[in-house]
Amino acid sequence: MERTNDCPGCGRPLRRMHNPYMGAGLAVHEYVDVCDRCGTVVYVPTESVPARPVRRVSRWRLALRRLRGGRR
Repeated sequence: MERTNDCPGCGRPLRRMHNPYMGAGLAVHEYVDVCDRCGTVVYVPTESVPARPVRRVSRWRLALRRLRGGRR
């Protein structure tokens, strides 16, 4: 995982990770910053996280296309 800014509680570097509750209930933050020393959790605003490229065709379909030797 990626290291980010310092913890507001103890000053140690925070560790960025996927929010384990994303998609369940009212969780709207995809990433959280977690302090390994004191357990502080800081929610990361969505606009500060780089967007992932959109994959238009699934990997399975691409593999089947390659096996068949053409587009379908």
